[in-house]
Amino acid sequence: MTKKHTPLGVQEGFFKKPSDASRRKLQIAGGYFDSYMNVLARGHEAGYADLFAGPGRYENGEKSVPLAICEKVVADERLRNLVRLWFNEGDPDWAAQLESNIKTVAGIAALRYEPRVTRIVISKALAPRLERLSIPTFTFADPCGYKGLSLRLITAALKGFGNDCLFFFNYNRVNMKLGYPVMDESIDEFFEPKLAATLRGEVGALTPPARERRVLAAIDEALRQAGAAPLAFAFRTREGGGTSHHLVFASKSQKGTTIMKRLMNQASSRIIDGVGSWDYDPRDQGIRQQELFAGLYEVRERVLSAFAGRTAAFDQIIEEEMASTRYTDSNYRDALLELESEGLLVMDPPAVERPMQAGGVKRTLPGRTRITFPE
Repeated sequence: MTKKHTPLGVQEGFFKKPSDASRRKLQIAGGYFDSYMNVLARGHEAGYADLFAGPGRYENGEKSVPLAICEKVVADERLRNLVRLWFNEGDPDWAAQLESNIKTVAGIAALRYEPRVTRIVISKALAPRLERLSIPTFTFADPCGYKGLSLRLITAALKGFGNDCLFFFNYNRVNMKLGYPVMDESIDEFFEPKLAATLRGEVGALTPPARERRVLAAIDEALRQAGAAPLAFAFRTREGGGTSHHLVFASKSQKGTTIMKRLMNQASSRIIDGVGSWDYDPRDQGIRQQELFAGLYEVRERVLSAFAGRTAAFDQIIEEEMASTRYTDSNYRDALLELESEGLLVMDPPAVERPMQAGGVKRTLPGRTRITFPE
């Protein structure tokens, strides 16, 4: 039976109650908001923009992202005076519910800047407005459906100083549309016609995993051309484990990338040796057999290959690797300490001259420590 959708592409009943994936999405978005405002909203104003805000609350009473963000701002005196909130919802009924729900947040009147709610039907025509954002802004774009979002819109939101963006990409629907000429217009809207035509010419002969990698690579390329380092977190289906969505993050700041890596790592449904799967798979019940050698083994092999024959400071390794892998700085630290203990590389100063970490199990690894890798 075909699922019904609203005129804006949202599946009917979406806001009855949150899925586990929606809760995971809130965990990541809310966690990054905290870190972003801890850095950008210190002595200066900073903004938060939610382009597809929804009603703010599910029918079962649970909060969605907008109300959770409002509560975070209300709870912090510094944020109450420095953060500007902009929520947009193109569905007039949901926008009215959102305004009403925001008013119910305890202490919301104490904000220096009243949260702004607009009713714009989002399209890439909004891009020039996003390019002119006057203060550093964290933009969240979760259309729930598939209409309105575009790479042009995302790259526009990244243009200003300090701007970061997190968006929900409906891979399942876009993947389906890539195979039907009648759907070309919406695919052209998201990717731009030239890139969309290239994808249509390439993905038809690819296996499903390769097809997904190619689509993500196209998004990755567009974001890198805008000067940002992209990260993607996948949401799998319960039936078969295929990908339904990707939560994609883009930042021009290494600090922002480092923070989001930690959050996506923590939100993974599988974490082995501290290394997350960077997806949420509802079928996960512990470690799967094919991942016997996952975890730090992957990181160890990565650094031994990427830095073979080189000497580099730990900070330099992190800087070079942060934008090109999904591993966190902690993953690299743990892998390098293991390799040192096994005599597979040399550090200066050596382990005996570096203090222990809290707990007395592992040695510290300061950023200035120089590491020499074998050929």
